[in-house]
Amino acid sequence: MTNNKCELNVSKVKTKSDELSKISKKPFIPVRYVIVSLGTIATGLVFCLRVNLSVAIIAMVNNTAINEREALVRNTNDSTITVLDLRTTDQCIPSSTENVNRSSIIEHRHIKEGSLIWNQATQGVVLGAYYYGYSATQIISGRLAEKFGGRFLCGIGTFGAALATLLTPLASQNLALIIIARIAIGVFHGTVYTSLYVMMAFWFPKKEKATALSFITVGGNLGAALTMPLCSFLIEKYNWQSVFYVTGSICFIWLALWMYYARSTPNEHPYISTYELNQIKSDQDFFKSKKNVSAPWKSILTAPTIWAIAAAKSCGMFGYYTLSTKLPAYLESVLNVSIEKNGIINSLTYVAVSISLTLCGPLTDYLKYKYNFSLTLMRKVFETIGKKLR
Repeated sequence: MTNNKCELNVSKVKTKSDELSKISKKPFIPVRYVIVSLGTIATGLVFCLRVNLSVAIIAMVNNTAINEREALVRNTNDSTITVLDLRTTDQCIPSSTENVNRSSIIEHRHIKEGSLIWNQATQGVVLGAYYYGYSATQIISGRLAEKFGGRFLCGIGTFGAALATLLTPLASQNLALIIIARIAIGVFHGTVYTSLYVMMAFWFPKKEKATALSFITVGGNLGAALTMPLCSFLIEKYNWQSVFYVTGSICFIWLALWMYYARSTPNEHPYISTYELNQIKSDQDFFKSKKNVSAPWKSILTAPTIWAIAAAKSCGMFGYYTLSTKLPAYLESVLNVSIEKNGIINSLTYVAVSISLTLCGPLTDYLKYKYNFSLTLMRKVFETIGKKLR
């Protein structure tokens, strides 16, 4: 009886030691790679819900009614109309004749016209409303992620934005409501990037951080590149309302995966191996320090370097967001590009940015650790190149 108990205890010890040895081995797919993959999808969804309106608005508005309100009719009869479009002076209209049939204009543009009579100024307000909310929550949400963890904050941001997106078709019937809905989407999205940046700081060793952050940034542009043609397809196949229902619903699928698998820090994750945990901790300064350091806000806000970086990024983002927000409407209203081609052409911009970001992140890590280039020098060089090429 005693021998059987001893054998049983020995077998239990062996089993536990086997489990420990397995968890201490180098994992085939590190947990941090799954985390950054989910984070990349999250930023893709941010851009997805951001740019979907830029395409959908083409089919939401009634261009014929807008033209009738804002255009000066010079010569009319039963079947023809001459239009001077006051929205733009260089609109490309079929050049065969000055007097063109109204139905031929609509057919030429391949647009399913909506019921909303929003002129260009109103459309600009609706499209720009997102960014008021987006810029309002980024700084405070970064601090909240540091104190309470990025996992939950990122999840809340995605959930709130997805819910507001699903309500957008209903809200669009009232101008004030859709502006509020777009501001709300921006407010929630302001928490996503900042919480992910905080999480990547915990999850990745120093030598992998630039690569991880480049993937997070690539995700947004890749998401936009996929969203543009998807929205065009949904409008052509179904209606503009389906754009918001489909893109909003996708977010809830991601949210379930995120809340199940993601954790704010490596220490909290139930599936991480000892090998990977030690690998991360060995190259992280804040894991080695026990001190709770407060942020030097006065020094930050009075540092010329901070304001120089903010100015550079603001100028770059102004051009980038203006282009991405208004390009679909420009292609439709000025160049009369069909909505199907519109989505494809717009996606090319994001594909190009995604390729550039994918290459620049690993290149930064390589130059820093292979040739000991300073991080400041590389940031200045890459930022300058990026601004010049724009």
